[in-house]
Amino acid sequence: MSKVKTISFNTLKKTNDGVILISMSLGIFVIISIFTFFLMKLVVKENNMSLYHALDIKTRNLAHSAMGRGIFQFGNLRNITSQAGNLNNGNYAISYDGVADEIGDPLPYSHYTMLKSDAEISDSQRKTRLFLSSFPSGFNPAFYGENSNNSHFNNGNSINGGNLIKKDGNLYYNGALISDEGIVEKMPDFNNIYDDEIIWTQNNVEINTSNSGNNPNNKYLTFYGNDYVKVNYSVTTTTTNTVTTPGNLETSTTVLDFESGINFGSNNWASLPSGYKGYNWHNRISAARANWYGTGNGYYKGRASGSNIIYNGWNEQNVYFESSDGHMFNLTNIHGAAAWCGNETLTVKGYRNGNLVATKTMSITNTQGNWFNQTINNINKVVFSNDCWHWSLDDITLTRQTQLPPTTETTTTTTTTTILPKYNESRTIMAWVKPSDDHNTGGGIITTGTGDCNGKMFGIGRSNSKLVFWGGCRDWTSSLSIPKNEWSFIALKYDGAKIRAYVNDEWDEITLNGFNTQISELFIGGETTNNGVSFRNYFRGSIDEVAVWNEALSASEIIAIYNNGAGRDISTNSGNYTSQENLKGYWKFNDGSGNTVSDASGNGKNGSHYGATWETGTHTIAQPGPLVFSSGTQLNLNSPYCGANHTSLCSDNKIAVNQNIIFQDTDLSGSGMIIATGKITIEQNSTILGGITFIAKEIEIKDSFLGDASLFNSTNGPVLIYTEDGGLINSSNISGLIINFDLDNSGVLSFDNTAINGAILNYGLDFQINNNTNIKGSVVSNYLITINSSSSITKGNLPSFYGQNIGLSSSVIPGSYLEY
Repeated sequence: MSKVKTISFNTLKKTNDGVILISMSLGIFVIISIFTFFLMKLVVKENNMSLYHALDIKTRNLAHSAMGRGIFQFGNLRNITSQAGNLNNGNYAISYDGVADEIGDPLPYSHYTMLKSDAEISDSQRKTRLFLSSFPSGFNPAFYGENSNNSHFNNGNSINGGNLIKKDGNLYYNGALISDEGIVEKMPDFNNIYDDEIIWTQNNVEINTSNSGNNPNNKYLTFYGNDYVKVNYSVTTTTTNTVTTPGNLETSTTVLDFESGINFGSNNWASLPSGYKGYNWHNRISAARANWYGTGNGYYKGRASGSNIIYNGWNEQNVYFESSDGHMFNLTNIHGAAAWCGNETLTVKGYRNGNLVATKTMSITNTQGNWFNQTINNINKVVFSNDCWHWSLDDITLTRQTQLPPTTETTTTTTTTTILPKYNESRTIMAWVKPSDDHNTGGGIITTGTGDCNGKMFGIGRSNSKLVFWGGCRDWTSSLSIPKNEWSFIALKYDGAKIRAYVNDEWDEITLNGFNTQISELFIGGETTNNGVSFRNYFRGSIDEVAVWNEALSASEIIAIYNNGAGRDISTNSGNYTSQENLKGYWKFNDGSGNTVSDASGNGKNGSHYGATWETGTHTIAQPGPLVFSSGTQLNLNSPYCGANHTSLCSDNKIAVNQNIIFQDTDLSGSGMIIATGKITIEQNSTILGGITFIAKEIEIKDSFLGDASLFNSTNGPVLIYTEDGGLINSSNISGLIINFDLDNSGVLSFDNTAINGAILNYGLDFQINNNTNIKGSVVSNYLITINSSSSITKGNLPSFYGQNIGLSSSVIPGSYLEY
């Protein structure tokens, strides 16, 4: 009998408990493992976030560090080149833009520059920008001045925009007191780099000796025989004298009824033809059939006669009609109605040659037509406007007075005139001459008049090496020698009693009078008695600087013109010479090419030369005097010796003169400096392009144009003017920066009837803005400004002076920082 093995229940129970215990342990382990995994992931994520935050802070700091470098580079070095580099395991880049911001929008002012700083470390990036100004913060208001004597503005209401004023030791903005905790401005730090140029010029440049006389680039004419210059100095006019019976005044009335001459086609409206009824019509004034909307509507109510009216299309305002040929008329009546509105006011304005002379109003409705029944006299344009919708008009009534043609009987008179001295009038004639041989001629140097004898001629010649006066059978040979192959100054004057002749600074005279110089042209180098039909003798040699006055100059004036052999530009009064206004002709012979001989007197009496040859060289010795650039001169500082009208004083984009400079009707371009240890004068419609710096002890500008405010972002836009003793600026337009560093208050800075665009920095006590002077930009002054006669200061653009050291520090524009 087999044995059956018995399994103990307790044993089985223990086995199950073990399995359960192991399973529970494994479950707990799995749960803990999962929790540990998520806990580890959370810790890693938090750690990464912390690392990213620290990295972002480092990137932001790198961007700020780079921006700090950019601010230093812009302000201290005036360097605007882009920069890039590596720092703290990151990359940075800075750049400048003087035109637009980070999204391409224009900068608020032309003197602003955007500084952009980008930084990158690993995957972290930062982009930042701010605005810099080429000027210190004190230039941000329109005006800032130290009112040292506590007086008020002469005309404070004329200062427009923001104004910052110091008064009684306190600071006011637009009249409001700024608290002690507020902004406190002071005169900006100014690094006077300009006075160094004056000091250098005083120590290194000799007194200027260049003028029209001794300029090595001076031109003159050489005559070889059979050569001459002719100046057409006489004017022959034919006058028709009319004996008239004056025509009567005739008044004609025109009623503009818009009935004929309009092509409606198949439409109910049409444009008025060009010049319709003799008048020009605004393109929104159209003709229409009056019953367009029916006889009861407002369009129809404007009809006075016929079947058509006019109306203002699209409710256009300030539409007009005007006489096509500019003739004047009187507006006496209009018939009109309101087309759509129940009632409205029609405004009628009359203009005479563009000037408003009268404004009238007319009430109109859409229920009936009304008549204007008012008169506006002597106009050539009528403008309509209204305060609601369309109007319709008809029967515009105009009257016009015309003078009937006179009955005429004519006679013709021929008259010859001249501004040259004639008959027995006083006069002075001068020239510089260099005879090439001892050829004799009685009037071969300069001749006027026609007819051989009885005092009809008046000329200068040379015979037997002596100066000869040729008077038409009233001749005289002086004791004064004119050597050959040498330049000599010659002059001859007549005062109605005596003839006095000069050669250089020596003179001789004779009692000789009763002349009857006949009207003719002026001849140089040839002797003629019949106004140039033929010549009987010629001068041989060189001639320069011929001039004629209609007065007998004083001895001191003639000696002043000779100027110790240096000569003088006689188109401008200077020294003892004061007769420029009586100068009737002045031929400097500086044309250098072609056949034209230009007149520098301002009378426009240009001549032509026949056969003479242009030469280059000087005819006088050196002369201390101002450097004068006379009418028509064109200089370019970027060209060698300043271009076509060059001067040996022009080098390295600079003209430096150890005395005064005068620019008269001069065109000056390029970029560089003009320096004078004395005074710079710019006058007579001179035009100065931007990019030029003027440095002088004193400045005077009159009737001239300097710089271009529309190009303030460019180096070609502004000019820069520095003076130490102020100056007078009258009737001019200047765009740029003006600095008056008058620390000893020895001068006056005065503007009169002038437009200034840009900045003014003034240290002098006497600062005046007079007579409709308008300054748009900014003014910083150490003393209060005198403002009167409708003058104004308005905040506006300043020159960027992009990357240029102007002696003033730059500034950061508050509130312009941006991260993007």
